[in-house]
Amino acid sequence: MRIIKRKITINGAPYDIWLGLKTEIIARRPHFQLFYYLDDPNNRENKSNKPVPIKNKMGFENEKAAIEFGKSFMIDLYTKMLNK
Repeated sequence: MRIIKRKITINGAPYDIWLGLKTEIIARRPHFQLFYYLDDPNNRENKSNKPVPIKNKMGFENEKAAIEFGKSFMIDLYTKMLNK
Protein backbone atom coordinates (compact mmCIF):
# COMPACT_ATOMS: atom_id res chain seq x y z
CA MET A 1 0.00 0.00 0.00
CA ARG A 2 1.27 3.44 -0.88
CA ILE A 3 0.82 6.18 1.73
CA ILE A 4 0.11 9.70 0.49
CA LYS A 5 0.25 12.84 2.61
CA ARG A 6 -1.84 15.86 1.64
CA LYS A 7 -2.82 19.18 3.20
CA ILE A 8 -6.40 20.35 3.49
CA THR A 9 -7.64 23.72 4.71
CA ILE A 10 -10.77 24.13 6.80
CA ASN A 11 -11.86 27.58 7.97
CA GLY A 12 -8.38 28.89 7.17
CA ALA A 13 -6.56 26.29 9.29
CA PRO A 14 -4.28 23.75 7.56
CA TYR A 15 -4.46 20.05 8.45
CA ASP A 16 -2.28 17.15 7.32
CA ILE A 17 -4.08 14.02 6.15
CA TRP A 18 -2.75 10.60 5.21
CA LEU A 19 -4.38 8.43 2.58
CA GLY A 20 -3.50 4.90 1.54
CA LEU A 21 -3.86 3.61 -2.01
CA LYS A 22 -3.83 -0.04 -2.93
CA THR A 23 -3.88 -1.12 -6.58
CA GLU A 24 -5.51 -4.28 -7.87
CA ILE A 25 -5.61 -5.43 -11.47
CA ILE A 26 -9.09 -6.64 -12.44
CA ALA A 27 -9.71 -7.69 -16.04
CA ARG A 28 -6.35 -6.16 -17.03
CA ARG A 29 -7.39 -2.74 -15.71
CA PRO A 30 -6.15 -1.09 -12.50
CA HIS A 31 -8.67 -0.49 -9.74
CA PHE A 32 -7.73 1.54 -6.69
CA GLN A 33 -8.85 1.04 -3.11
CA LEU A 34 -8.76 4.09 -0.85
CA PHE A 35 -7.90 4.01 2.85
CA TYR A 36 -7.41 6.80 5.37
CA TYR A 37 -5.42 7.14 8.56
CA LEU A 38 -6.44 9.04 11.67
CA ASP A 39 -2.80 9.80 12.52
CA ASP A 40 0.59 9.87 10.82
CA PRO A 41 1.42 6.24 9.96
CA ASN A 42 5.14 7.09 9.80
CA ASN A 43 5.31 8.60 13.29
CA ARG A 44 8.53 7.27 14.84
CA GLU A 45 7.40 8.02 18.41
CA ASN A 46 4.34 5.83 18.07
CA LYS A 47 5.96 2.64 16.71
CA SER A 48 4.27 0.22 19.10
CA ASN A 49 0.81 1.66 18.43
CA LYS A 50 0.80 2.30 14.67
CA PRO A 51 -2.44 3.66 13.26
CA VAL A 52 -4.46 1.15 11.27
CA PRO A 53 -5.66 2.11 7.78
CA ILE A 54 -9.44 2.41 7.57
CA LYS A 55 -11.00 1.26 4.32
CA ASN A 56 -13.00 4.01 2.70
CA LYS A 57 -14.01 3.14 -0.85
CA MET A 58 -12.89 0.94 -3.71
CA GLY A 59 -13.32 0.75 -7.48
CA PHE A 60 -11.62 3.94 -8.60
CA GLU A 61 -10.29 3.71 -12.14
CA ASN A 62 -7.46 6.19 -11.64
CA GLU A 63 -5.30 7.42 -8.81
CA LYS A 64 -6.26 11.08 -9.19
CA ALA A 65 -9.98 10.36 -8.71
CA ALA A 66 -9.25 8.31 -5.59
CA ILE A 67 -7.09 11.06 -4.06
CA GLU A 68 -9.64 13.79 -4.83
CA PHE A 69 -12.42 11.71 -3.29
CA GLY A 70 -10.24 11.08 -0.23
CA LYS A 71 -9.51 14.79 0.19
CA SER A 72 -13.18 15.75 -0.05
CA PHE A 73 -14.12 12.92 2.35
CA MET A 74 -11.54 14.10 4.90
CA ILE A 75 -12.65 17.74 4.58
CA ASP A 76 -16.22 16.63 5.31
CA LEU A 77 -15.08 14.45 8.23
CA TYR A 78 -12.92 17.19 9.81
CA THR A 79 -15.66 19.80 9.32
CA LYS A 80 -18.18 17.58 11.12
CA MET A 81 -15.73 16.96 13.99
CA LEU A 82 -14.93 20.67 14.36
CA ASN A 83 -18.62 21.65 14.37
CA LYS A 84 -19.49 19.32 17.26
